[in-house]
Amino acid sequence: MCNINALLLSFLCVCFYQPNFAETAFSVYAKPDTIAIKLKNKETEALVRNLLKECKPGTIPYIIQQTFGSSTEIHLSINDFLQLPDSIMAIAIEGNVNRDKYVSSILVNKEALQFSTDAYLASVFLHEFLHIYLKFTRPNTLFNDHEEMANDHLKLLENSLKVAFPNLSQLEREALSWGGLHATSAWKTLVQKNRKKAVYMFGFCERERVNLLPKENQTLAMAAQ
Repeated sequence: MCNINALLLSFLCVCFYQPNFAETAFSVYAKPDTIAIKLKNKETEALVRNLLKECKPGTIPYIIQQTFGSSTEIHLSINDFLQLPDSIMAIAIEGNVNRDKYVSSILVNKEALQFSTDAYLASVFLHEFLHIYLKFTRPNTLFNDHEEMANDHLKLLENSLKVAFPNLSQLEREALSWGGLHATSAWKTLVQKNRKKAVYMFGFCERERVNLLPKENQTLAMAAQ
């Protein structure tokens, strides 16, 4: 078995010297035991599996597959967790070395997500996948992931949603990509520059979380233009 520290060092070197994320055109699919998804809601579990199959360069699933799906020594687990507050949809846990394997986790609040649309669910998992990747590339640091996501990776989130849900409008993709980032400086700047757009995007995200009727969303979208 190769040395885990050497393995991590090699991954970190790749990550730091490719800040725009690798876009070589090949696919790596996760080995059965490297990305473990165990969710009680099988529809949500299927959605996550399908999301990870959208392994196109320039998307978050591609990055996750390259990082966690290409080595038997780097693992990611996705599980339900019943003790999360209602306001937290999911949480990414920084990886640690366990039996010579680097193991990261995403804990899912299945109660809070039970009425959400598929697009909203996808945005939550994409957000958490990005957390996992950022934590992997710079373990034990004080970087603010949300500030970096809002400043540098919003387009990456939008592109990933576009691949998974091509029927979403650009405004809808942007709205969902801002999910979880409403306390950032970038969001506050957006509110100051275009309050009408910000109010619509925040509202759209909330309506997708509780799955309100599409007709109402369309009416509000027209008002935001």
